Amino acid sequence: QENRLRGGLESHGGRWQIIAQQTVMADFSVDVGEDTGINNDQWDGYAAARDRLLQSIGDAKTVVLSGDIHAGAVTELDVDGSVVAHEIVAPSITTKLDPVVALGLMFTVGAKPNVHHVNTSSHGYVVVDITKDSFTAAFRDVSTTSTPGRVSSGPTAIVTLGRQLTVEQ
Repeated sequence: QENRLRGGLESHGGRWQIIAQQTVMADFSVDVGEDTGINNDQWDGYAAARDRLLQSIGDAKTVVLSGDIHAGAVTELDVDGSVVAHEIVAPSITTKLDPVVALGLMFTVGAKPNVHHVNTSSHGYVVVDITKDSFTAAFRDVSTTSTPGRVSSGPTAIVTLGRQLTVEQ
C-alpha cells in the first residue's frame, strides 16, 4: 500500500494533491525530560513511514485532511526543514478531550513551530474550497453538541501558490 501511494504521489500531474486520511500526520511528539512521548495511534508511531511518504510528494501542492484527536489544527509538514505539504486537522463534532489532555495539547503541540493553529475546546467541522490558485479550509464551530444550535466561523487556513500558508483568526 505504501509503494502504491508513493507511486501515485510521485507521478501525479495535477495542481493539487489531497490526501484524506483519519489520523494526524504532523509531528505531535512531546519531549518530557529525556524521553519523548508519542501517540502510536497517529503517524508519530510510524515516523519512518511518514518520512518516506512526505519525501515522495512531488511538485503539486499537497494538503492532508485528517482528524481523530478531538481537536482542530493547521500544520505544516516538512522534509529536512522544507515545507512539502499542509495539514488540516478537523475537530470533533461531539467528543470532548479530557481537560488535562486538552490543556497539555494546547501548550505542547501549540508551541511547535510547524503548528499554526490548535484548538482543543471547540467542536465542529471544516468546509473546504479549492480553486486553481488556492486551497481554503474554513473551520466552523457548533455552539452545542447535544441539540441543533448555532454555527459560527472559526479560523480560516489558506494555502496558495508556493505553498504559502495564512491562518486568519
